[in-house]
Amino acid sequence: MPHYTREVGLKFNSDGSAREFPGNTVVCHVPRPSPQFDLLIQLRDLATAQPWGRKFHFLPPSSYHMTVFEGVCDQIRDTAQWTSKLPIDAPLEAVDALLRENFPKVQPPIKLEIKPKLFYAARGYIGMYVQTASPLIEKNIRAYRAELSAAVGIRASNHDNYGFHITLAYQIEHFSPWEQLQAAIFNRRAHRLATGNFGTLKLNTPELCFFADMTHFGATRPDFPVAESFYEI
Repeated sequence: MPHYTREVGLKFNSDGSAREFPGNTVVCHVPRPSPQFDLLIQLRDLATAQPWGRKFHFLPPSSYHMTVFEGVCDQIRDTAQWTSKLPIDAPLEAVDALLRENFPKVQPPIKLEIKPKLFYAARGYIGMYVQTASPLIEKNIRAYRAELSAAVGIRASNHDNYGFHITLAYQIEHFSPWEQLQAAIFNRRAHRLATGNFGTLKLNTPELCFFADMTHFGATRPDFPVAESFYEI
């Protein structure tokens, strides 16, 4: 019998299709066109070609982004992951309105540049941890996160050490021991490719985004299921 990951029943179904999982967030989409975006597509294609690739849900490339600040998810009603400015049973639309009101009041960093840190394909996800390109950028983005947190009343337990990343795929089924070994071998090769070719990327300006599931992040929340017409590529 398949051994499913924790994402099944929450963000995805056992067949790999996306489940309704609405929320809000602040992200920087990966610029297109850019060599880095093309590299992410190359890494995605290499992963999908692996025998164990079928055990992942690969996100539409139009969704590729680095999360700057996590908002809330409607299905996670936990005081540690909710806004302190609204009751825990407040409708998601009330949190949306709170973010829309306060997001423009916080000035984003002028310059956001990132470099690759670690590519991963054997840890439940496929993606890449990234790091800021300089100590000053790190200081500015952490200050920006702190100001957003104060403005919207959201401060997760990992706020101070949040790891910036770009997610390409979510794992649906756990690996067999053989697949785990093969994924680890692939991971090392893909890490060398990613870190050796990514360079420095200037990110787009942070955007307040709303999502119905994990496939699309935009200025408005589409109806679920999200139509493929929302995917730009």
